[in-house]
Amino acid sequence: MTPFHRADAPIAAESHQLSGSLQCACLQHDGDTLLVACSGKGLVMLEFVDRPLSDDRIARLVRERFPDCTASICAMTVEQVAALPLHLVGTAFQCRVWRALLTLAPGEVCHYQDIAAHIGSGARAVGSAVARNRIAMMIPCHRVVPSAGGTGQYRWGAQRKARLLEQESARRVA
Repeated sequence: MTPFHRADAPIAAESHQLSGSLQCACLQHDGDTLLVACSGKGLVMLEFVDRPLSDDRIARLVRERFPDCTASICAMTVEQVAALPLHLVGTAFQCRVWRALLTLAPGEVCHYQDIAAHIGSGARAVGSAVARNRIAMMIPCHRVVPSAGGTGQYRWGAQRKARLLEQESARRVA
């Protein structure tokens, strides 16, 4: 099981907006390149990027997503990042949706309507919150699929979503 698929990922903080200093890095894991950013409270971003990035590009992308923050490049390992608590940055509604996603076990999928019923909302609003998740794999938005079938859309590409679901399903069966 990849270290990012943690059922026990604690939430250290929730913020509507974020300011201050972020530590960031670009990591390689399972053939993917990951852009990572951490606040003093925990992981705020874990995103797939197409290729390794220069330090300037890393800092620029992190500042684009968190414009009130400064970004400092630091050395991080996959294991260090996977062990961090989560620092959710979004609206109260988005944080509720993301907390609901954390209850999904690796290999388990659900529909947008399931999450909506769980938190007392509409499926479209849930879909919007799922799409704004900045912490790939740790907040498993890839486990939400449309009730009409297929894997649906994914912020980081439908093929990647299908691959993640396939890997989790295979590991669950093994």
